[in-house]
Amino acid sequence: MALELLEHCVYTIVHPSTLEKAACDGNPTTLRESKAWVTGRNLLEDAQAANIGLAILFGDATDCSRLEYWGLLTDIKIKLTQTVYSVDKIRRLSSSHAPQELVLKNTGNRIATKFIRPYAICNTPDFIGYRIAGKMSVAVKLSEHCIYTILHPSKLEKAACDGNPKTFRESKVWVTGRRLLEHAQAANIGLPILFGDATDCSRLEYWGLLTHVKIKGTQTVYSVDKIRRLPSSHAPQELVLKRKGNPIAANFIRPYAICNTPDFIAELGNE
Repeated sequence: MALELLEHCVYTIVHPSTLEKAACDGNPTTLRESKAWVTGRNLLEDAQAANIGLAILFGDATDCSRLEYWGLLTDIKIKLTQTVYSVDKIRRLSSSHAPQELVLKNTGNRIATKFIRPYAICNTPDFIGYRIAGKMSVAVKLSEHCIYTILHPSKLEKAACDGNPKTFRESKVWVTGRRLLEHAQAANIGLPILFGDATDCSRLEYWGLLTHVKIKGTQTVYSVDKIRRLPSSHAPQELVLKRKGNPIAANFIRPYAICNTPDFIAELGNE
């Protein structure tokens, strides 16, 4: 089930080096801000009571025209005039945005061009890609099948940190993969691709959505919208092969397989 978000969110600013490091790490992050987030804490309590998420959007503290990261708030503690807050994990937004796209909750006006305050309460924007309370879902529906492949972990980590579309080459012809992508695009649904660690066949840590598959001779060139780190540990052996109905074997090292889309991917929605 796709996560539902509170209709309001928190906007703050953090240095881009801190945001990039946190996004690459992929783990929960705790930060400190020199202002008491009283309304933010109240909103988090409301969201938790309703079992929905409270989004936090991060502006670039060095450039007030850039809005590139977001996450889900999990804790807010006010200590005198400071706030210590925790985020489940910081994600890079899938496309370029600016704080000036955000609408302030109290005034209904957009954030001003020269707005450099480190804290504001805004309406949750649609571009985050989750269902917002009271609005229609914008989460992507996924194909029942997916592609499994392997890449070196250094390439995966770099691609996840960068957050932009990536193109790779594989020395095998992905005929069925190309056909699955054509069917998914015709049905306006997403085709997941899951990445195993080419140096350790017991590790499955990244995924994305295929956008392009082109066969060139005996090779395949494929593109992924963006590569995300999975929020928890998984193994290729959790994947079930489409044709045989068996899980991937422990010593399976082939760079290509068609599998059933696992529940842990389907539940991620359009993260």
